[in-house]
Amino acid sequence: MHHLVLWDIDHTLIASRGVGRALSAAAFEQVTGQPMRNQAKIDGITEAVIFRETAKLHGITTDRSDFERFARALTEQHVRRAAELREHGSALPGAATALWLCSRRRAAFRQEFRRHCPRRMLRERAAAR
Repeated sequence: MHHLVLWDIDHTLIASRGVGRALSAAAFEQVTGQPMRNQAKIDGITEAVIFRETAKLHGITTDRSDFERFARALTEQHVRRAAELREHGSALPGAATALWLCSRRRAAFRQEFRRHCPRRMLRERAAAR
């Protein structure tokens, strides 16, 4: 059986140090025709909500098809500017461990995560300082 794990990588697996916002701004302008002057709160919410709330800040009403166009545009921006992400971004503490654990079987993931991840994440965080 295969399992799929999805993450919004910026602020979860990587720190993009401003590149993620620039990518979102470019995609936002491409889809709405307006520059992104402000961005909604991004922590703990999905890209769809960020897009909708950011559009509201600009007086724009959006629907699902607008978000789908934004998601495609944002994906294109990530692909085009991958070198910039590599140059300015960095993996967050625990990212490598989380990905390694996801590569293992589901049962092993749960067991290993509970047993090792908190200690390993703390060690990685300390080493990153």
